[in-house]
Amino acid sequence: MSGGAPLIGRESELALADRLLRSAATSPAAGDPPQASTLLVVGDAGVGKTTLARAILDHARHHGLTGGIGHCLDLATGAPFAPVTEALRQVVESRGYPEGSVPAAARWLLPDGIDNDASAAGNLLERLLGATAVLALEQPVALVIEDLHWSDRSTMDYVVALTHTSRAPVLLVVTSRSDDLTTSNPGRSGISALSLSPGTTRLSLPPLTAAGVAELGYRRLGRPLSASELDAIMTRSGGNPLYAEEIMTAPGDRVPSSLQDLLLRHVVGLSASAAALVRLASVDGPVIDLDLLRDASGLDTATFEALTREALAANVFTRHGDQFAFRHVLLRDAVEDGLLPSERQALHGAYVGVLRERAEVGPAAARWRANAALAEHAAAAEDPATALVSHVKAGLAAKQHGVPEAADHLESALAIWPRVPNAAELAGITDAEAAAVAAESLVRSGEVERIQRLLRQALDRLEYVTDPLAASRVLTIVVYDWNDRDRAMDTSAAADRAIALASGHPSRELADAWGAKAVMHLRHLEYMEALDAGTNAIAIARQARSELAEYEAQISTVQALHQLGRLPAARAAMRAAVALAEHAAAPGAALTAQALLAGELISAGLLDEGCALARQAEDAAHREGLVLPANLNVEQELKALIWQGRLAEARPRLEVLTSSAYPERRRRWRAVELLMAEGDLDRALAMEELTIEENFAPHLFAPADALRRVELFEQLGNVARELDAAEQLLNRAGSQSPVHAAVMARCGLQSLRAATKAGLEAPVALAEASDRALTAAHHGLTDDWAGSEYAVHLAMADGYAARIEGRSAVEEWSRAVELATPFGVLFALRPQLEYSLEQLRQGERDAGKEHLVAVWRLAETIGARWFAQRATAEARRHRVPLPVTAEQGSGPIDRLTAREHDVLDLLARGATNRAIARTLFISERTSALHVSNILAKLGVANRGEAAAMARRTNNT
Repeated sequence: MSGGAPLIGRESELALADRLLRSAATSPAAGDPPQASTLLVVGDAGVGKTTLARAILDHARHHGLTGGIGHCLDLATGAPFAPVTEALRQVVESRGYPEGSVPAAARWLLPDGIDNDASAAGNLLERLLGATAVLALEQPVALVIEDLHWSDRSTMDYVVALTHTSRAPVLLVVTSRSDDLTTSNPGRSGISALSLSPGTTRLSLPPLTAAGVAELGYRRLGRPLSASELDAIMTRSGGNPLYAEEIMTAPGDRVPSSLQDLLLRHVVGLSASAAALVRLASVDGPVIDLDLLRDASGLDTATFEALTREALAANVFTRHGDQFAFRHVLLRDAVEDGLLPSERQALHGAYVGVLRERAEVGPAAARWRANAALAEHAAAAEDPATALVSHVKAGLAAKQHGVPEAADHLESALAIWPRVPNAAELAGITDAEAAAVAAESLVRSGEVERIQRLLRQALDRLEYVTDPLAASRVLTIVVYDWNDRDRAMDTSAAADRAIALASGHPSRELADAWGAKAVMHLRHLEYMEALDAGTNAIAIARQARSELAEYEAQISTVQALHQLGRLPAARAAMRAAVALAEHAAAPGAALTAQALLAGELISAGLLDEGCALARQAEDAAHREGLVLPANLNVEQELKALIWQGRLAEARPRLEVLTSSAYPERRRRWRAVELLMAEGDLDRALAMEELTIEENFAPHLFAPADALRRVELFEQLGNVARELDAAEQLLNRAGSQSPVHAAVMARCGLQSLRAATKAGLEAPVALAEASDRALTAAHHGLTDDWAGSEYAVHLAMADGYAARIEGRSAVEEWSRAVELATPFGVLFALRPQLEYSLEQLRQGERDAGKEHLVAVWRLAETIGARWFAQRATAEARRHRVPLPVTAEQGSGPIDRLTAREHDVLDLLARGATNRAIARTLFISERTSALHVSNILAKLGVANRGEAAAMARRTNNT
């Protein structure tokens, strides 16, 4: 409490808060990023959580932080993220920015700064996290979110995401009632998970001691409490500050028999007019919007202000700066509970009239918030028509912004639909489309049964839809049904019908329907058909002048081109998609496409270009406040870092992906790859088991999944599961994709080779399927993918095939090493290991020894434990001496061998691998191994950096 008496009995709690505030306000050590932290304050109602939180905000200002406070409302649904936007808006407004100088990522928080363009609005969670980061990096921030037990899912998502992922100097203080966290409370699991987060400090706020209540009594009454008074108050209040204060200030012996009666005593003393205003305020939540309350009351300004002052003087309302609220939420509850049903309906109706006007004016986000509130008040006011329309508008806006409440609002509208005549005409949407859009908004939620129920509801009502384009929109959404087990409708039939309904003239609906058909073909591994459908969708979108429809079609086309091995064409199409999204002012779509383009570049071996693009797009996404596109770009760079063996750099990039805004499944893929690279196989297996158990879209069991599992189970020595993973992949129907065939051939033949080594009988069906995949890959090999990661897998498959057949595989593994080298040190370790072992088997002992030692050195240098251990074991088996310890020196270059110094000398002069080989009379493959070893030892990403380091140390 700034400038006032110290908080009673909360010295240790404030000391803890001060430590957290100092941490947020202090610049981290060099090289250490800042880290958001969360203080979770839990306690019974009235124990002083709000008082403590406000004191922490006062302390925050003394530490140089700016702060804001948001309040969760006790409503089933409402404006998504309302507490978060409330708090962040206070931060922005408290800084007194000159006009036009509010950071771009936070400008939209202001009432007059919200972008009306839905395509630029992006995902609201992403934008809020981005705005928080931008504001905090400018000046550390303390945010308070009160009553998290009442939060909606969107607010809980924000709290969890900020706690887990933010690297900005933020202290988030959240309060929650412990006595309300029953098993039926929907926020219980979220708060429990938050409590266990490493970034969270949990503070259970206890009642005051007798000494604390005595001090409270002295301040409240201006005199010491007698022993008997203190004993009585402690007995009745249990040390709860709110209860104790109310009890001690009641005149005489008239102590209320219940807390509700005690709280309502403040209201009973008001004038009739002030009490009426308090009752009106009670139906709109504990935080009071004075402008809205004044308009709903119909009072003139002077009368309204006089009645508000009366409520403030009576301690019914409280004021903190420009923010007004009921003194305690329980007081508001008590007032509302005392309303007669007809009175409650009339009071909600007063808000309906005001909010109806607000819902039609102002920027898009303001209208969305107003519609969410209007829907709640209209429903309570028994105005179903207004409630329905408002729920639909709020749901569609929520879907545009990507918040999870979209389905809640649309389902609420559907529940009201039968009671409203001409509902579709009023809402501007049919009930079938409302149900389909609700299902579409839940695609990432994992609520399969709910999605299926909504899709069936949409299809059941489809016969009543008279507008062909509306019916086409519904069926297009049905096509995207990913559920294999209990589909609402055959997706092929849905796609054909959607196209037929939209045929006649080019339209966004027709383009979307063809785009959905392309996705359906991709799902069925029908890549030629997907390309045809996607191409048709692009042509129609262009005729309809719908850039976003063309963008979606281009994305599908890219996937088809990629699977057909037409990688240059896929990159060109992805660049076109980026340009379309940028021209359509859809930054989220553009930055997502840039991430996919970065992935295409990395897959083609253009790692430096792909990583540079991903980093640039990530930075742009953060500037826009778009977390999901930012993380998608992080994933692309992370993949390249792992391949390059830059594991220390990869680890913090993986931590970024723990955001709730990023699909958990994708995060697990990269986490398993990094754990395998580090040699932490037990943790990798535990995480992979989660993905296996989830069994997401088994029809899409991808070659990447099989490849990851084949390698993992081989490293674990579990040949049976290695074979099973390969069989799951190769038992699928034949694919039109030559690049998939290359991976399938590697998976099958690698597992068969492992079975042979283990003395197990090779499954005949797997052997036959592997041979077919190998033949298909070679048949489909073109220059378009001859230098890609898939060509490496094909070369490795050839190596395994030769070994199974008893032939020398030296040439095959030499080819695999040559192809793998551009993809990075770790990516090339497997073929390098197999190459060295094959040389030793075939009697090429000198070359094999040199290469095996090189593999061991590389693995030791980058921290790839399994490869280092495997190289050590093979060296022992083949009697190849290894250095006792890695060579140490005063600097990285001192770790190089004499031969590596010779190679670096030539490399610094610009020599190619071929030129190095000719000069030193070694093979080009050996030259490539030396270069890879040098890059790893020096800790650099490419030859240019190695040459620069050599020149700096006069190595040349």
